[in-house]
Amino acid sequence: MDAQDIRRAIQMVMIKATKVDHIQAVHQITPDTIADLLGYLAAGLVAGREQLRILDPAVGSANLLTAVMNQLQDRVTKTVSGFGSDNDASMISVASISAQMQRLSLELVQQDSLTDLAVPQVDLVVSDLPVGYYPIDENVQNYETHSHTGHSYVHHLLMEQAVNQLQAGGFAFFLVPSQLFQSPKAKGLLGWMQDQVFLQGILNLPQDLFLNEQAQKAILIVQKRGADARQADRVMLGEFPSFDDKVALQKFIDDLVVWEKQALLNSK
Repeated sequence: MDAQDIRRAIQMVMIKATKVDHIQAVHQITPDTIADLLGYLAAGLVAGREQLRILDPAVGSANLLTAVMNQLQDRVTKTVSGFGSDNDASMISVASISAQMQRLSLELVQQDSLTDLAVPQVDLVVSDLPVGYYPIDENVQNYETHSHTGHSYVHHLLMEQAVNQLQAGGFAFFLVPSQLFQSPKAKGLLGWMQDQVFLQGILNLPQDLFLNEQAQKAILIVQKRGADARQADRVMLGEFPSFDDKVALQKFIDDLVVWEKQALLNSK
């Protein structure tokens, strides 16, 4: 079996376990359709590199991270190395087994990802961020995205932590709530973003993937300031068509590829 078949087999076992054991939502796996999209978008930005280091600070069972790593193997001339952190021992165990079976270079750390991360600087971040409140206020007082009243949003904090681990000019692809900038705590997040990253795109996933509008997610694309990074002339905003409409979906993806080349890679 090749790496992708092994990953999909493990994924199916995990989905079965989720249904039978009623595992909490935070442990549910990022669907392959979304993982494939993230990998496809990332591939256009890293093609031709000699080495690539990728981080997921909410790695869980590593299905998303290993799916992207597998997609990028033939885009990098030498090695793709992954790094993941999570405070859940059971998820880290699954991630470790999965990575070993797929023969991937993946270093995993069991820790609270909002404390000092025991991983090096990376070139790319991909993460399906958990959504909710972070309960230990004293741990995050040094974060620009922390809330001054009540608990802070964990997805805001993890974005800031992940960008801290990025090399200058590196890209991050986050799965976030589609209403990210409409929450009461969005002002602090926007203030941090203006100083640290370029917001290059936000793409809503199809509504029919989710039970209701409040559960809808989006792909947020940011680039860390520094090096040769710059704000794209045209920020990519939009919503994917239904994944069932293959023709419309392919056209939308083709448009994204053209936008990446022209707006992010400055090529024609």
